[in-house]
Amino acid sequence: MTGPAADPPQAEFLVHGGEGTTVLSRRGEAETMFRGPAGTALQRAVDAGEAAGTGALIAVSSGTYELERPVTLASSTWLAGSGVATTLRAGDGLDAPLLTVPAGAEHGRVSDLRLEGNGAGNDRGDGLVVVGGAWRPVFEHLVVRGTDGHGIRFTDGPDGAYVYEPVLSDVDVARCAGDGFVFGYTGDLFGVNLYAEACEGYGFTLADAGGTLVHPHAYDTRGEAGIRVLESGKDLTLFGAHTERNRQHGLLVEGERITIRNAFVANNSRDAPDAYSGLVLDGARDSMVSESAFLNDTEQGRTQRHGVVETAASRENVVSGNLFRENASSAVKRPSNSTGTQYRNNRGYQTANGGEATVRDGDPIPHGLNERPQQYWVESTSSGTYAHVVDVNDVALIVEVLRAGTGDSLGRPVDVTWGAIAR
Repeated sequence: MTGPAADPPQAEFLVHGGEGTTVLSRRGEAETMFRGPAGTALQRAVDAGEAAGTGALIAVSSGTYELERPVTLASSTWLAGSGVATTLRAGDGLDAPLLTVPAGAEHGRVSDLRLEGNGAGNDRGDGLVVVGGAWRPVFEHLVVRGTDGHGIRFTDGPDGAYVYEPVLSDVDVARCAGDGFVFGYTGDLFGVNLYAEACEGYGFTLADAGGTLVHPHAYDTRGEAGIRVLESGKDLTLFGAHTERNRQHGLLVEGERITIRNAFVANNSRDAPDAYSGLVLDGARDSMVSESAFLNDTEQGRTQRHGVVETAASRENVVSGNLFRENASSAVKRPSNSTGTQYRNNRGYQTANGGEATVRDGDPIPHGLNERPQQYWVESTSSGTYAHVVDVNDVALIVEVLRAGTGDSLGRPVDVTWGAIAR
């Protein structure tokens, strides 16, 4: 988290707490606009800005404000606290989101606040909800703790409307009863430095979502995966994702055209070592996984089963340039029938190899692949001789060496080049 920003310059509305009540005033006016419950004070400031047709810049001083009612923002509303010293807390019986950006709201902004749930006094309620039809909302420098629902949730609006071009930066969510982040019905999403820890559901769920997340970090989440992309997720890039020490899988991807690059996927499957894996491609299509690390740190114990698991429902993906190390079982688990996915140039999981060798008739050439090759060849470089593969197994190519022209077995060694590729 970066440091809190200063109070916005020339905020029109000022909110502060005093003697157990909340005071709302307008900049430049001596008379107090409202004195009473915090939720009502904030809503009055929002409504006054909306009525003026200009929106409102609302500065909330440090302190803890217990919300007796949810607050619904409006277009061009900027709700700004003083960093984590400003807390909006769910009051007893709220059972609703603390903050909502409604359909139709444009350029709403929430920054430098702590949103806090109240499990003892409520049965449900997200920290922040954004409804489809909103446009270009911005959320930055937020801390969300202990909500009875999800931390931050994007959902569809009227007639399935999307939230377009939302921006999230430096948002830290932990200990929610649901998921940390739910990105549903979002277009051109951009997020950077988003953190989800110890949530009872997933750290991140992306459904009907497209866009880019830079350094989404899921740690110690209790759902099926730290990050999951549902089948409806399309055209999404996860750059620099960290999924560490989650209770089950690190990532679960079902979507289309999903790019995972420079990820660090380590020490997952905490609840049941050697049961869950780093990344599961379960129906993923036309997706790419590259330049990422799938590993167990030996000092953490070898909990993560496979680095990558691909199911038979997946199609035409590329897994390239990754590092596999110290996974509890094999680096990669693939279905028996080809899915059209290409595995190439990975360290710790070799699927292509070749070189030179000197062999006699019947000698093996170890191919060094992590599975039986589907394509292979041997070619003699010695004049007057012929070489070819007569058998292949999980370990080696078995070579026959013959005299050219006669087909007779050749008793002496010959130099050959060879190659092998697994699917």
